[in-house]
Amino acid sequence: MSDEDNHFLSQYLSTRLPELGLDYETYGPYCFGAVSSDVGDASLDDNDEEYAELDGIIDLLRSSSESHCDDDAAWSDLRTEIIRLTVESRNNADAKKHAEILRAKEAEEEKMRKAKAEAEEYEKLLEQKEHEKDGQDEEKLKAREALLNRFAYEKEDDGATGGVGGGGGGDTSKGNDGEDGPVSNKDTAAQAQREHVRKVREESSKSKESKQTARMKTKEANKAKADRKEERRKRATKGERKR
Repeated sequence: MSDEDNHFLSQYLSTRLPELGLDYETYGPYCFGAVSSDVGDASLDDNDEEYAELDGIIDLLRSSSESHCDDDAAWSDLRTEIIRLTVESRNNADAKKHAEILRAKEAEEEKMRKAKAEAEEYEKLLEQKEHEKDGQDEEKLKAREALLNRFAYEKEDDGATGGVGGGGGGDTSKGNDGEDGPVSNKDTAAQAQREHVRKVREESSKSKESKQTARMKTKEANKAKADRKEERRKRATKGERKR
């Protein structure tokens, strides 16, 4: 099937031109070139300059017809019907283009909704993993603190019992004159363990604060990125509407 057979005027002219005593194959292409179905504002106004070329073609057809050259009504009806079919074709093309734009817009919005949902789901998953990790770290830290506290307690207890149960040799922590002796190594070790536990607790508290700060910054960055993308979409939609 040729392009001329697909023209929006072909069905009408293939019947009407022979009725006016004209060969469709010869004169039909003249009419095709006089009008266009391009998307745009189409008018049925008989005085529209857009149809000046069509008027010239109508005069050519009329002068070529031996049977209807003097029939004013026939050529007026031909011109009116060609213009009506042109307007109808343009409106259909415009509606088709609008529908395509709408489908593309809806597809883009659906794509953005899915991307946003996936991003939110991924963020929740990260938060859940961070929470689980924090819980595991906290449990490990508590177990370590309990072990260190137990060790420090046992050291203190060993120091206390060592000073009392010295056997027949008397109290080794005092001299012969009853004065206090130097601090034992066990007391020093217990004090060191207590200091270590305190530092571990401080480091754990700082680590938790750092993780919370990092999560907040990541969440704010993701939100800013989504806001920028939404703003670009709105500007694009606004620009399309202006066109």
